[in-house]
Amino acid sequence: MLSSVVAEPSLTTRQPVEDLTGDWTLTVDGKTITTPLRSWRDLGITNIASPVLYSKEFTLNAKPAGKRLLLECGRVRDYAKVRLNGVELPARGWQPYRWDVTDALKAGRNVLEIEVRSTPAGRGPAPVPANPTSATSAPAAPRRASAIPTVSGLLGPVGIVASN
Repeated sequence: MLSSVVAEPSLTTRQPVEDLTGDWTLTVDGKTITTPLRSWRDLGITNIASPVLYSKEFTLNAKPAGKRLLLECGRVRDYAKVRLNGVELPARGWQPYRWDVTDALKAGRNVLEIEVRSTPAGRGPAPVPANPTSATSAPAAPRRASAIPTVSGLLGPVGIVASN
């Protein structure tokens, strides 16, 4: 029985509280860049094996009284894990990319971190083995010359909304 499942709030009952557009700090393979949200392909990131960490600090003037506060990430490719003010929230691998952040969010300064991992298809072409004819490795699959990596990353929009 699924009695512990909480129904998703209706789209018509949410009010915007904080828009988190603008620049984010990304940590990619130990390097840090600051950029608006866009695909890894648009950032020139085509073949990574580690997750990308998105960080953003924002100030919330006040928490709406009597409301549930939700972090909503419109488009994520493919898996996201959230930490808000040091509180870890469950990972999501499909829509809706929505987390209840009522208890973690505070009036004043907040630190949001979203760790994003792509599927293998989102990491670009697989590396070719050093010796593809070796008996210990399978032959490399034929590749099209125009292979373009699948879109990956935190694509947005991202924001905090209040729900009844």
